[in-house]
Order: sequence, then structure tokens, then C-alpha cells
Amino acid sequence: MNGGKAMYLSGSYEHALDEKNRIRIPKKMRDAFPSGDGIVFVKYAGGCIAVFPESTFNARISEYESIRSTDTDKLIGKRFVMLGVEYVKEDTQNRIVLSQSMRNYAGIKHDIITIGMVDYLEMWAPDRLLGTEERGEPSLLDQKIEEALQAVPM
Repeated sequence: MNGGKAMYLSGSYEHALDEKNRIRIPKKMRDAFPSGDGIVFVKYAGGCIAVFPESTFNARISEYESIRSTDTDKLIGKRFVMLGVEYVKEDTQNRIVLSQSMRNYAGIKHDIITIGMVDYLEMWAPDRLLGTEERGEPSLLDQKIEEALQAVPM
């Protein structure tokens, strides 16, 4: 943890799930998160998993509170962003279980590439990130998440 000093997340790291589908956020990246902050996984644009420090995630979604039920497009956007959110906890060895839902969404089977994106991380299946995956048409969920992020940017 960085003790409150501003640090930007950058670079990439290749790692893999263990036999119990757990990951460790790379130490140099985890150390850039604000001290004492929780971790939030989000199904994100392009079919990756965004990893936010809890304070960053909360700041980004705070504007969601003002979305009125009569603003259908933004309400649908909010719904599809929020249904893909998991607040996660590290175990005593700094491992986090990557849920089946997240693994399925991101196409992660074993190997992972984690990329620093200034104030959050993205976790990718290597074939998806490198464009070698045979995806065909985007799923309805992919389309809705893309639309949601356009309607209500994060």
C-alpha cells in the first residue's frame, strides 16, 4: 500500500490462476492502491475485468446516485454496469478468488495479463487482449456493457 502518496498504475504483468481459481494482484500494482482500500472487480469494456481500488470505484459511480428512474437509457446503463460488480477480499496470502462469472465474461481459463491503466487495472485473457480469440459477434451482455459505459461513463 502506498501510504497515501499518489502513484499511477502502469505496465503489464503476466500471471495465472492457481488450481483453486485464485489470483494475486501483482505486488507493484497492489502497492499503488491507496492504503486500506478494498478491491472491486467490474465486468468492463472489451471483455476484460477492471480492478479498482474501492475509493476510485466509489468516486466514479457516485454520479449514479443522481440518475432518475425516468432517464431510461442511463438507468439501463447503470443497471448493466452494477450487475457486473464484485467487491472482493484478499486472503491472508493476498490471493483473491476469481469467480466463475468473471472468468466466463473475460474468457480467462488460466493465463492472465494485467495492465495498469493509471487509476485502475485491467485483467485480460491473453488471446482476447492480443486479438487472437475467435469471438464472433459480441454477446448481448458485451453489447449492453459497452452501451452502459457510453451512457454512463466510468
